[in-house]
Amino acid sequence: MMLEMYVSNKAVYMGNPFFYRDENTLKLKHSVCSLKMNGLDEKNTSYDIHSFTKSGFGATLRHDFNESAGNPCTVARFDPSGMKLIVTSGEVLGGGGLEGYGCEQNVMIKVPDCYEFWRSSQNYGHHMAFVYGDYTHEIRDLGDMMKFEVELIK
Repeated sequence: MMLEMYVSNKAVYMGNPFFYRDENTLKLKHSVCSLKMNGLDEKNTSYDIHSFTKSGFGATLRHDFNESAGNPCTVARFDPSGMKLIVTSGEVLGGGGLEGYGCEQNVMIKVPDCYEFWRSSQNYGHHMAFVYGDYTHEIRDLGDMMKFEVELIK
């Protein structure tokens, strides 16, 4: 998340991946979004405050990813060693979970090759980091400078 934030100067959303290989789509699903998805120096994104549980316990911010449909995005994750990063670019299709409880907040992303991203992701871990904009080139350049491997899925 930090790598994407520093490269983009935007807040990053992190979520559990759900792969829809036949449609080349990826859903990231978790509980909280930042107010600074469009940029740390930009106006806050729209949001709603929701109870995290049905009984009313806890609070979570909900962001409507449908507002960003059609925009480019980057999804990435380091492996457990921190020496290898998987990354792909995509397009925001929309989102959901605005009214749900728990980790229902989600964003749906069109990716170039969902099968390869799913297959390679097995060696990285569960949560994926998502940021608005295509930063795959910047991340590859940073990997060269900092000596970590970048597996770019196109």
